[in-house]
Amino acid sequence: MEKLMKEKMLKIAELCLDINSREKNTLFFNYSGHVETLSVDYYKSGWKPMTCGDVQFRIPIGADYLTQDEKLEKLNEIIAFLEDVKYKTERGKKKWN
Repeated sequence: MEKLMKEKMLKIAELCLDINSREKNTLFFNYSGHVETLSVDYYKSGWKPMTCGDVQFRIPIGADYLTQDEKLEKLNEIIAFLEDVKYKTERGKKKWN
């Protein structure tokens, strides 16, 4: 895995931790190493049993059918989304919709 991709994944994890410190049970970050897949689930009103995230991202980091540029584009999309959520939660505004 290239360095830039690792840095972006770490940025996503950091944003998830920052947001969850303000909004409990809002974001779930998971990296499944055995299949090299990153997933982020966002629960606008907080996690509840038997529900799916309002916004879900899945990126098969190890997949051969995506180019590095496509993977980086998807990681950038997640970062932009999380930065928007973080900005709105810090300002006390309604969460992303």
